[in-house]
Amino acid sequence: MKDSLLDIRALSARLCIPVGSIRNALWRGQAGEAIPMPIRLGHRLRWNESEIERFLNHRSAAGVDARKASGYLAPHKRGRPTKRIQLQRASSLNPASAVVTTEHGATRGNSTTMSNPLSDKHGDMP
Repeated sequence: MKDSLLDIRALSARLCIPVGSIRNALWRGQAGEAIPMPIRLGHRLRWNESEIERFLNHRSAAGVDARKASGYLAPHKRGRPTKRIQLQRASSLNPASAVVTTEHGATRGNSTTMSNPLSDKHGDMP
């Protein structure tokens, strides 16, 4: 039996993932993990149909979604986190500094008052 070879567009349709995700997986060196191993014919890449079937059967047996494994889902956001995420992280790290949200959406934290180092214990200045 002679297996047919699929190009990247046919592989994309077969796996239901975009062509760009396949190219990204190849560039990252994830062939065999996120996508089936290609066959190089000159400068062209082709995929064997039996290898694709084997890959899909292995993925379904392992319980891995092909779209998730290929990196199709959006990656984590880059850059500075939003204020809401900063406050969530701060409250999860230190429960004493929990953030309270008022009914108008303003936030206020439980903060300790700082004493004046120049004053004595009774609040009088020297």
